[in-house]
Amino acid sequence: MRTPSGGLRPALIAVLVTLAVAASSLAATSPRHDAYPLRVGSAGPNCAYIKFLVRDPRPKANVFTQVKGTYAKKSGMGGYCNAALGKALEAYKWRLGYPKKWVKPVAGRYFVALLRGRVKRPPDWVRVAAQRLAAIEAAQPTALAVKWKTLLQTWLDHPIYETSSNRGPCISTSCIVGGRSLTIQAATGAYGAAWCVSTQQAAAVAIGYGTFANRTASVYYAVDYANAHGWLSAKAKVGSIVAFITYNSRGQRVAGTGHMGFVMKTTAAGFVYVAGNDSNRVNEHFLNFGARPYVFIRLPRVA
Repeated sequence: MRTPSGGLRPALIAVLVTLAVAASSLAATSPRHDAYPLRVGSAGPNCAYIKFLVRDPRPKANVFTQVKGTYAKKSGMGGYCNAALGKALEAYKWRLGYPKKWVKPVAGRYFVALLRGRVKRPPDWVRVAAQRLAAIEAAQPTALAVKWKTLLQTWLDHPIYETSSNRGPCISTSCIVGGRSLTIQAATGAYGAAWCVSTQQAAAVAIGYGTFANRTASVYYAVDYANAHGWLSAKAKVGSIVAFITYNSRGQRVAGTGHMGFVMKTTAAGFVYVAGNDSNRVNEHFLNFGARPYVFIRLPRVA
């Protein structure tokens, strides 16, 4: 059935044309899901690109050779701005010297231009960045600390424990751990004596550092020696040696007591340490900060 001229069909066509024009206009004005500034929840090619720019290892497209990448490829390199990217953006901005109030999980065109070398940071940002990078570097474990930590982990995995008072395989007699011969008390010569300090001395020798504090096997001698040489610290760091101190009611150290371990990990609440002669074996513990009296020894080049 034909629609008379000027009837329903022309009116319907006019409506459809109007809707098509409106839809086209709406599509043209709708914001892109990856329009700058990018934030967590954005999605599209720009998200994938910003992940590329701040990833670890740092790509050549990023001109900041002194800044290590903050985004891990294992977190996903797709076109979605995830929470991991948000944290990476904050970390990278901190390293670039951004003012604290601008260290947010957002990436705008200026941030991208900085990374591509198309604009330069203000001079005061460069100064702040240098201070922050130095602090970050100082907090990282040294190569010797990593070797020491790795070695103690193999001793934990073995495991090493007493078969009689302060004696046993790997302690007073030799054993093979990780393909290497080990006699812990040989490091100090204190055979049959408490061996918590000897454990750290033996580890120091095994990684090529050598003994410390005149090869002592005494906790308090090591503490006094470290104090005289400016090695004591109140702050934990991976690679620090922790010395536990026992005091009497008059605030004096109790002779023949004390304990020693190696800091393997730190958290906001406390630290993990590995110690020998701990429940008659090489053992690992977590301790909340301030839970008992202790001091940290930072050996030169280790912590």
